[in-house]
Amino acid sequence: MFERAAVTAVFTIALVSSTVPGISLAGSGKGSGKTYSKSDPLASARDGSTVYEHQVASSRTVRVWGDTAAVTALLWLKGTTAGKPFEYRLWYSDTYVRLASGWRYVFGQASLPLPDAQQPK
Repeated sequence: MFERAAVTAVFTIALVSSTVPGISLAGSGKGSGKTYSKSDPLASARDGSTVYEHQVASSRTVRVWGDTAAVTALLWLKGTTAGKPFEYRLWYSDTYVRLASGWRYVFGQASLPLPDAQQPK
């Protein structure tokens, strides 16, 4: 359990440290359209409310237009939130911009979890 928590924390810190101020994460949130700030994933990693056993991306596509890049992928997530297990796949898109200091994450969008019939086995 400690190892999974450490992986989650390292992933979150790496993601957030590569962001620019004012980023937005538009999560699926059961279709709520809720937008998350840079501090939200850090708080989740710190308090351990969400622990990931798997975060595996596949079918990844990267598109670059000058100083802007978009990454889309199918993401398999498995873990627990508030002690309740979850497992599903969703599509996500991340947007990056190239600054003088390097590529920085600026926006992410996640789909609703795919219906069971569309879940790869």
